[in-house]
Amino acid sequence: MRNKFLIFISLFSIYNLGFSQPQEYMNMLLETENRLKTEELSIEEKIDLYLQLSIEYSDISPIKADSLLNLGQTLLDNSEVPFITSRGKYITIKAHILISLGEHEIGFIELNKAADYFKSVHDTINWGVCIIDISNYYDQYLNSTTKVFEYAERSIELFKAVRDTVGIAGGYSILGTCNMKIRDYEHAIEQFTRAIDILEHVEGYGLPFVCYANRGLAYEGLEDYHNAKADHEKALELRSDNCLDECNVLEAKIIYYNLILNGKAKEGKSIENVTTFLTDLQNPFFKAQILEVLGDYYSETREWIKADAYYQQTLDVIESPENKLEILKKCALINERLTHFDLASEYYSTVVKLEDSLKFQNYKDQITHWQALYREEEKLERIKELQYQNTLKNLTITYQNRLSIVLYLGLFILGIFSIILFRQKKKINEKNKILLYKHIKLETDWQDVQKRYKSLKHKIDELNNTFKNEHIQNEKYDQSGLSPEQIKQFLSILMYAITEEKVYLDLEITLSKLAEKLGVNRSYLSQVINTEFGKNFNQFINHYRVLEACENLRAPSNIKYTIDFIAQKSGFKSISSFNTAFKKQVGVTPSYYRKEYSGIEKNTSQLNVI
Repeated sequence: MRNKFLIFISLFSIYNLGFSQPQEYMNMLLETENRLKTEELSIEEKIDLYLQLSIEYSDISPIKADSLLNLGQTLLDNSEVPFITSRGKYITIKAHILISLGEHEIGFIELNKAADYFKSVHDTINWGVCIIDISNYYDQYLNSTTKVFEYAERSIELFKAVRDTVGIAGGYSILGTCNMKIRDYEHAIEQFTRAIDILEHVEGYGLPFVCYANRGLAYEGLEDYHNAKADHEKALELRSDNCLDECNVLEAKIIYYNLILNGKAKEGKSIENVTTFLTDLQNPFFKAQILEVLGDYYSETREWIKADAYYQQTLDVIESPENKLEILKKCALINERLTHFDLASEYYSTVVKLEDSLKFQNYKDQITHWQALYREEEKLERIKELQYQNTLKNLTITYQNRLSIVLYLGLFILGIFSIILFRQKKKINEKNKILLYKHIKLETDWQDVQKRYKSLKHKIDELNNTFKNEHIQNEKYDQSGLSPEQIKQFLSILMYAITEEKVYLDLEITLSKLAEKLGVNRSYLSQVINTEFGKNFNQFINHYRVLEACENLRAPSNIKYTIDFIAQKSGFKSISSFNTAFKKQVGVTPSYYRKEYSGIEKNTSQLNVI
């Protein structure tokens, strides 16, 4: 319950976007739409109003928000005024709308475009806001804790540069949220405390409510219910009309804390009164939170039947598979208390299956996302290539124009200043030689770049084909006892250890050690590697070590290190085994690979200088 409430409440905008939308708020939006239709407004006012309405509708009705944004974008494109900031904001809101409509990859690309745009126009505040949006995307859709920390810290640096107090506090709030998700509650409390201290004298924003509520959840994680209760009571003091559902959840949790701190006291507000919150509550997310609090309360008082009933209601309301896991675990424990062991066993089985399914889906989503980014990179490379060709054409035209001007000027002066013409013609010929040399050099360099690009692309295609072929099952284990589901489970565990934990960097890693680390049978692990990848264990590990070495060799910061050091850093014990594996997989030696890659970088930089 703590993590689920945290994920939702952390999306509360640092610029005071509300959680729920009361009728007065909706009436205000309709009045703003009528203004666009009835009043005579300037283009600038219309562009701002379309942007404002798109922001407000992006969470309520993404389709309508997209329609309004397109109308504003049309005005923006037809306007002769730059509207620099507005153009960047339109890109940002378009990204949010695409994400709301389920186009996550395209929306993420648009977010990065918006960040690059604000960076190029030196709009640091909006640049920092885009960085925070990217951080939230990594948190919500890619579950990449490292990236969340990286982008949140970058946003804090940007906001500090312009002394944006709310932005700095928002960055600390995201860091606290991220620490909460990895159950590092001590650091989470530190980050939320920093945000609260910064916002002590700032009014007009809803972020203090979020920070107090989330810090209370962090204290709950440490089982410090006294401070958790105090923070949630402080959050309730900061309540507003647009976060009533969240406040109902906090009130229910305070009653639960009182039970733990003081026992089941007769005085005060009864837990049964919490059910009154459910009468007018429409949001299923917060309804599930209150039902779960009721289940936790009766579980604490050992009223198992009531606790089980409320947990069952919670399962009926929850839609997200991730949020069902914790409730299923609690249902299993309750049924153990009720001696319903068969039902408890079924719950545990469902938990295991759901966890495996979520892990597999997470890997699948990440692969799809990075494939989309790769396709976008290819498009950008093509655009750069076309831009370069256009530059060459413009250079040729400029050269021809200059030559024509010089020739006409020479003919005009020929009869009057023959001596001057001779000297000028000599200078012009020298300049023409320089221009022609540069032109020929550009053509030669470009052909060289094309050859290198084709060579590298051919190698990439070969690696991709090799990767696909490696997944063709070997007939060696066709008669084995492993079922397809067991093989999937082995693959899920193995690829997590490879991609996330990078076990191949361990110099002493062996098949037995890896099997022991993963908690699986050594023979079955060997079978899966041979069957699914067509390699033995050493070949499989060396494949990823070589990929790591390629990345280290390409990194400019590693140019000072020797090949021996790179080999050891990539997981190889000896330079000879490293050279053999590298040449077999890549086709060239490590030193040649580093030299050629730096040569391509150098040629590219020289072309930019020219």
